Amino acid sequence: MHIKTKAAIIWRLTFSITLLSLFVACEDPGTIGSGFVDKTEINVDTILVTNLTVQNEDAYFGRLNRTPIGVFNDQLYGNIESASFFKPSITRNSTTFVLDTDSTRFQLKLRLLEGEIYGDTSSTSSYSIYRVNTPWRGSTFRNSMDIGYNNAELIGEFTDADVDTTGYTAVDLTGTWKDDYINFFNLSDSIRAEEYRVGDYGLVIVPDVTNTKLVYVNYSVSSISVIQEDKADTTAISMLDWAADTDITGGVVDSEKIILQSTYNTILSLNLAEIADQISNVNFVKAELIFKEDTLDATNLIGENEVRTGSLGLGIKVGPEDDIAFELGFGSIDISAISVNGTYTFSITNLLNNYIYGEATITDLYIYLASNQGALGFTRLYNSSSALENAPKLILYGLEGVN
Repeated sequence: MHIKTKAAIIWRLTFSITLLSLFVACEDPGTIGSGFVDKTEINVDTILVTNLTVQNEDAYFGRLNRTPIGVFNDQLYGNIESASFFKPSITRNSTTFVLDTDSTRFQLKLRLLEGEIYGDTSSTSSYSIYRVNTPWRGSTFRNSMDIGYNNAELIGEFTDADVDTTGYTAVDLTGTWKDDYINFFNLSDSIRAEEYRVGDYGLVIVPDVTNTKLVYVNYSVSSISVIQEDKADTTAISMLDWAADTDITGGVVDSEKIILQSTYNTILSLNLAEIADQISNVNFVKAELIFKEDTLDATNLIGENEVRTGSLGLGIKVGPEDDIAFELGFGSIDISAISVNGTYTFSITNLLNNYIYGEATITDLYIYLASNQGALGFTRLYNSSSALENAPKLILYGLEGVN
């Protein structure tokens, strides 16, 4: 039977699994008396979910646990390019502690996350460091924003082959940035922070265009070593701020599939109430929301020695939310899907019951690809235009007694 509503087309595939429950009555201890069999059917109703909406969000890309840098052309998901920028602290431990231009060296101690790579694991990548020339703040920096930098003056350069056994690489920082930083550092306490805020915008790490992978930086444990050679003294300066400028373009387009990105360029929104209102009289004991992933292309369209960063799977955030991008990036997952062989299953029994029998709001559900903060992840899901066996669906399990 096909039931058409303004929100969804309900396709019911009802079948029965007969369970035998044997109840044994005893006439007296040690004696088996007469018994009876009670048959119970499990009715399975499958509802095609056709009211999913593709939604674009602008993710926050500042002060994350992972900051991507690099270039990789993914055959399936498109070309990925990411630069990262940072600004060291300007705090002085003592009013008498000043730096001398001639005897002071700066060395960036950059922490790369071991084993976390997106792209060609067999390649070596090169990076250049320049001065940023536009203002920015990590706490408000979003994926749609751009930064400007001056590539006429090289402040530092390194390759990921320079990383030591502890995961750090040491990069000498020179040029006008060094001189200007020392001038800011030596200012009096009353004006230093403000002068530094408006007068210097930090540094950017730009990957070479020939790179074939992305790596991840942990800026929270990275630092700059201030080496005073005349005093044989080294001081570590922590990072004040950091962010990433990431662009993803291209990718294989398929009318029957939708790509979800951990950058939230695409997420799915669902008004579950439109479906729930049609099934409020169904006596269900379990409800599951099912999505299927195109695992074949994800496996075939990747080269030898190439890997993709893993995700945390699909999640649901229950709205409404004033700033859904912030909640997806920094909030907890309200409902996590169980993933088995490319099938994502959300258990939404409580969610539906709380709406039908309570006062829960389910008009704004956001389905998104969850990941560790800053990690770049993708998944390619079948949409409602695909074959019935692959299309998103709600499955209801109900019990019906048979005499």
